Amino acid sequence: MDQRTDPSIGVDDVAEVRALLRRNDRAARDLAVATISSWQAHRLDVLGARAVLEAAGGSYPSLPEDDVVPAVRFVELLWDAPRAVDPAEVVRVHLISGERVQRGLLHLLALRGGDEGLAALEVLLGPDADPWGIPRLTSPLLRPLLVQADRARVARLLIDLLELPGWSWHAAELLEQLDSVRDLGEEIWTELSVPLWGHVARLTNECDQAMRGRGSDWDTGRVERESLAALVPLVDRQLGRDGGLVVSPALAMLASADPRVAAFGAATLLRHGERVAPERLELIGRDPIARIELADLLDGTGDPVRLPAVFEDLALDEGRLARHLAAVHELGRLPDELEHVAAVPVEPRHGSGVAQVFRFRLHAPHWSSARGWMVGVVGPFIGTCYAAEGDDTPRGHVEMVRNALADWPDRADGAA
Repeated sequence: MDQRTDPSIGVDDVAEVRALLRRNDRAARDLAVATISSWQAHRLDVLGARAVLEAAGGSYPSLPEDDVVPAVRFVELLWDAPRAVDPAEVVRVHLISGERVQRGLLHLLALRGGDEGLAALEVLLGPDADPWGIPRLTSPLLRPLLVQADRARVARLLIDLLELPGWSWHAAELLEQLDSVRDLGEEIWTELSVPLWGHVARLTNECDQAMRGRGSDWDTGRVERESLAALVPLVDRQLGRDGGLVVSPALAMLASADPRVAAFGAATLLRHGERVAPERLELIGRDPIARIELADLLDGTGDPVRLPAVFEDLALDEGRLARHLAAVHELGRLPDELEHVAAVPVEPRHGSGVAQVFRFRLHAPHWSSARGWMVGVVGPFIGTCYAAEGDDTPRGHVEMVRNALADWPDRADGAA
């Protein structure tokens, strides 16, 4: 079809593209994908938009080395015209689609908003929805709801999502942002308090159980802890409302066997002027990651909080490096041994200052154990090349890390 003479895209055009997608050859696939990419949502007529939605629920053969999901491309076309299709039809197609298409359809409904869009989201994500039919969350799909007029209805949907595994971080983030724009009000916060406290208690208990049953798995409670971390800003807001403090959730976190969860509780209480025993802070500070997490959570607090000596600058640098090394894309766990080696002045380049050099090693069977002592650097930049300590001097290791970071385009600021 020549779009210069006929700007509309209708049922026949969609049918032609779907026929190409069903062919098991690369040329047909590339032509079909290029055609979808060339379409513009405003060119869809009513029947064409409905046909695109039906196409999004279709199944197409996969080709070798094909990183394009045609059904997702159809959904993305509708994002530019979220009112072109009936929300009830979106719900129907969602129920027969795969996860990637489902995520795209949820975003489509969030873009549509209004009473109809919210009603459809309540069907798919509300308390009566089948949890097995809800896709895993990989991106902030519902962020468009922040601009919807019925903020109370949006907030109630998000409160339901707090209990949904994998969705709590997004729901908590949006609730916090809604309240930041304008106070959600006493009624919503009252509705939120019970599920919020229950969720905090449940996740804290799961983190404790993970610590007790950890065995050889270094960080079995990581997912639960990350979900709990997403709720901390909401807990903080709830505790500070109207000058009254309901400290039970923060105290539960403070008493956790997981030192990083305890850091969440300590930071929350300290930010609200509550006392935390120095001995408890000392115990938290013995874990290098909990140490830096607590310091970061207290950073920017109006009145500086006096922390024990275990939180001195060098100890915080050790915590920063430990957190970097424990990331899943690095060592994936804390080093078994981590020791300070030297302080090296850094010339201006990625920032001047002093780089603290540490050595670390892990025991077998970790993949890095055969390398023995390796070196990491903290200061104006953080990183490691996993080079053996004996390969260079402390200054040489600092330059090695700095040069390696400079080679990463997305690390131009030297951040690891």
